[in-house]
Amino acid sequence: MKNKKWLVRLIGIVLLAYILTRVDFRSYIALFKKIEPVWLLWALVLILIIYFLKSFRWQLLLRGQGVKYSWLNSFLAFTGSNFIAFITPGRLGEFAKVFYLRQDIKVPFSRSIPSVITDRLFDVYVLLFFGVFGMIRIGLGNNIVIALVVLVAVLTPLLLFNKKIFDLWTGILIRLPFISRLITGKQITMQNLKEEFQKLLNINLIYALLLSVISYLILYYIAMLLAASMRINISFTDVVLMISIANILSFLPITVSGLGTREAVFIYFFHRLAYTTEQALLFSTLFFAAFYIAGGIIAYICFMVKPVSIRKLKAEIV
Repeated sequence: MKNKKWLVRLIGIVLLAYILTRVDFRSYIALFKKIEPVWLLWALVLILIIYFLKSFRWQLLLRGQGVKYSWLNSFLAFTGSNFIAFITPGRLGEFAKVFYLRQDIKVPFSRSIPSVITDRLFDVYVLLFFGVFGMIRIGLGNNIVIALVVLVAVLTPLLLFNKKIFDLWTGILIRLPFISRLITGKQITMQNLKEEFQKLLNINLIYALLLSVISYLILYYIAMLLAASMRINISFTDVVLMISIANILSFLPITVSGLGTREAVFIYFFHRLAYTTEQALLFSTLFFAAFYIAGGIIAYICFMVKPVSIRKLKAEIV
């Protein structure tokens, strides 16, 4: 079964290999030599700010549940979990935060799981919202479908305050396979989890949503800086849609760290804007270097300062 999962993930790698066969590397190297590094340095500073904002968002969710976890610990645990996500398959990185809470302040799984799931859902929600916004602005997609998606996106947060709808959503979430595996054998009941999810319905959700929006606006701005370092001018709308789609596809279990799917999305949009495959691939290289290599180094430092056992994570989740 595990081998089949890895075979599926190879789809992205195979796609990347195919893309590389279509690239003129002389042109690629010539473009690389013309990069203006000052924009890249500013992008690295902004990546660190995103980590700060997202770790503060998680801390706000914990506060809403009545869990006291210092900002420094939240930052180290959140960012260290990203390092685990970079080097392991599946969702180990996301749920490393659960183990950090148990390790540091003895928070049981039933209390920590809801904040971790909700924290991730904010990312998906904001990406979808911005992605639909981009589709509207550039005229992609069926208008009726887009209108329905926007309506659902706007109403969903409000409807969650209805107890029946809230119970329905949480019931679906906690029955997802990877959540079920996490809670198996840990004396956690569905009622425990629903009660903890219920505690999240407070004013901190609004602040967390605002932090999510700000974080992604910064991410899109970083993408524009990366393009500027290549002397390419891409509109904010195109950047929003391109990055949103690439990030959403990276959630699918067909790739490792978005490799292959990200390059395919960037090439599609760059061709649409009359840029070359080589320019799209260089942009993807800079994006990967900024968020996965430089961002990964930051995450590694945090992981070394506050480590958690990856072996135990695999034993309890995989």
